[in-house]
Amino acid sequence: LGSFLEPAPPSFGCKLTSISIPVFRVNVSQGGKYLDINFSTWLALNVPGVILNIIVAWLYLIVVYFGLCKTHQALNDDSTSRSLTYFKKKYADLGPITFHEAAVGTLFFCLVMLWFTRDPGFMPGWAQYLAPVKVGDSSAAMLIVCLLFVIPKDKTCSGTLLEWNYVQSKLPWGTVLLLGAGFAVSEASIVSGLSGWIGHSMRDRKSVV
Repeated sequence: LGSFLEPAPPSFGCKLTSISIPVFRVNVSQGGKYLDINFSTWLALNVPGVILNIIVAWLYLIVVYFGLCKTHQALNDDSTSRSLTYFKKKYADLGPITFHEAAVGTLFFCLVMLWFTRDPGFMPGWAQYLAPVKVGDSSAAMLIVCLLFVIPKDKTCSGTLLEWNYVQSKLPWGTVLLLGAGFAVSEASIVSGLSGWIGHSMRDRKSVV
């Protein structure tokens, strides 16, 4: 319920998808090992809450800035005109959408669809047709990443959508290694029985908790 009605405006968008929430991203990416949840059930739970939060935030801004509670000075016509001119100029500077941008956007949309339809819960997912091969969300992500390294970024084929030099300089390798090591240690603890041994050892020490 707290996640459903989270009032903080910066969290409105991130509540809509489980990949924006670290805890639930781990749960979904590991195939529901610790929690029976997927992208479709997460959307079913959080879409109404996100819509409600956006409406409440919009009403709050309207009331505070233009309505009953004018706690801030309303924008005059001159400042409004300057703001519109500035944003129109910035929008014009973007220019028409390029093939590079359209291709990346299309691949991202395909990735979301692959995540959503892998195991939607209410219908058979595409991963079931690949059995006995075990396919997770990381498989779909790696497929899209490989396509980014293969598809050319323009008609001249002067480069690909994503190049290794850019990844090497921009990717936060420390975070990748930290999360990867954490997942590896977690899996090793479960497979080796260490996690269960620690749990059973602390079962009789309820007073400590």
